[in-house]
Amino acid sequence: MSLTLASLTLTGVAAAAAALPTPAAARPASSAQSTVGRVTVVWDTVRLRGHRVPGSAVLSAGSVLSTSRGGQARLQLKAKKTQCDVYGKAQTTVMPGAGSIWYDALGSIYCGTSPKSTRPGLFKGKRGLQISSKDPVFALLNRPGQSIVKVTRGFVAVRGLHGSQTAVIVARNQQVVVPAGGDPGSPTGIRLSARERATMTRLAADFKQPSDSRPPKATVLSGPPDAGTSTEATFEFKADERGASFACELDGGGFHPCSSPQSYDGLAEGSHTFAVQAVDAAGNLGPASTRSWLVDTTPPSSSITCDGAACAGDWYAKPVSVVLSATDSGSGVDRIRYTLDGSEPSTSNGSDYQGPLVVQSATVLRYRAYDKAGNAEAPHQQALDIDPVPPTVALVSPGPDATVPAGVTLTAGAADNVAVDRVEFLVDGDLVGTAKSAPYTVQYAFGPGEDGPHTVVARAVDSAGNVAESSETFYVVLPNLTVGVDGTSITESCADSSVVECSVSATFTIANEPSEWGSITAGPFDVLMQASNGTSKTIHVDGLAGGSPLTFTNEELPPSDSYCFGDSGCTVTVTVDSAHVIAESREDDNVDQQTAYAYGSGTSDGPPRSAR
Repeated sequence: MSLTLASLTLTGVAAAAAALPTPAAARPASSAQSTVGRVTVVWDTVRLRGHRVPGSAVLSAGSVLSTSRGGQARLQLKAKKTQCDVYGKAQTTVMPGAGSIWYDALGSIYCGTSPKSTRPGLFKGKRGLQISSKDPVFALLNRPGQSIVKVTRGFVAVRGLHGSQTAVIVARNQQVVVPAGGDPGSPTGIRLSARERATMTRLAADFKQPSDSRPPKATVLSGPPDAGTSTEATFEFKADERGASFACELDGGGFHPCSSPQSYDGLAEGSHTFAVQAVDAAGNLGPASTRSWLVDTTPPSSSITCDGAACAGDWYAKPVSVVLSATDSGSGVDRIRYTLDGSEPSTSNGSDYQGPLVVQSATVLRYRAYDKAGNAEAPHQQALDIDPVPPTVALVSPGPDATVPAGVTLTAGAADNVAVDRVEFLVDGDLVGTAKSAPYTVQYAFGPGEDGPHTVVARAVDSAGNVAESSETFYVVLPNLTVGVDGTSITESCADSSVVECSVSATFTIANEPSEWGSITAGPFDVLMQASNGTSKTIHVDGLAGGSPLTFTNEELPPSDSYCFGDSGCTVTVTVDSAHVIAESREDDNVDQQTAYAYGSGTSDGPPRSAR
């Protein structure tokens, strides 16, 4: 990479390596014949190509100059209009073609360049150190383990082992330390010894420059947006002084020589700050002009609520208030886009979310958030099942004012624009059963004492929870069985045999009494007939219509080896619904029973005994 400044040229690592001095044996012989300047002995011993210089000598490209511990020499280069003083056990090489001066060892070299020079000076120190300049006055001081560059006029660009990306600009009255084989640190205020100050003052006097103490001002003209997704950035800038050079810095990492436009890549996510300073030929360093921006590659995150809570996965029975929200930890949320037709929201499709949405009917809402850097999250979707229409329901059975028995079938018909979830049946306000599918039917049985008017409600509920009701009033009529035994009809007939075989008979009547709500057939049921001598029998009755009595005349019991008539008389008991299969309205035990007594005398064989 080559970076050209207004007053100097900074070459990269490869060029620096190519410019390093080759061993004397490897240098072309012709290079020694090129005269590039002159050396003058100022003090003590100075050697040129190994030979002692008596006073002064011509410098040729490739000349190797060395001084003793106390030696001092003065170099004057024609092409560069440059003058250098070399001190203290230094070794300096004028490179072939006078492209640069190579400096190595421990001494010091002080140089000044004429402002009229049109070509930059290039000075190379040990282990990668390189100084490029045009018209400064500076010193290069090599010390064990480090080099120090000091500038009293103009400015120089100093780079170390890693080339131009770690180079720094050292402006007037600044200095920088370069570790051996390392990179320069940040420039600091200059500190000069008496000899350094005297030498550099003389060099400045030899190469006079117009007085200039006004620092130039840099202005950033363009750069990345305040927030963006790109990990690259390019800046354009200018100075208010013609011919000024620039130093750039990224995120406080140190200023380096640069020119407009300056680009960076591989930027990490987060905030960044670019700074640029202008420096003029006099070495005045202007204030930094900065531009901050955000690299944001992480999309925002959005969420949804329905009626102030998490959106349900089932149906809503009324319009839903939908709230969308989003968060972003980087550049901030820019907007939320949404659609209500199931299509994918984008910058060109859908609407900007402005506030709560009232969704009236079933749909699929899709939404996504965008941040200010332009990141977009993947679209979300939320099905909104909204059904404000209630179902329809009609009670089929029992019909209005119907008369029904104790066991009744409750039936309703129901329909819905989406789906009927269930039909609930209520009798007199109490839930008695639920049907989940058609036909919507529930069986219910009334108990003793529950005859009379009742109200049934069929309540239909759809998937969204909408409710509709249908009701009817009906009447429950329960069987009211009674029995009457004719005591005068009780007789006992005994067979004329060696053993006792007596049969008891009696007449009794069973009635199904109507109530104020009407009458109803009872049955089937069983009748138990018993005598006091221990004989009994069960009579099955298929049914008995309301208001129609049923009489059993002289109903005979099976024979017994015991007499029924005795001193205490004969007793016959008849029990109706002995198996408890009928809900009878006026008896909590569901049984009607009557006992008749007949009194007689005698126990001998003979004609039937009867009541007296």
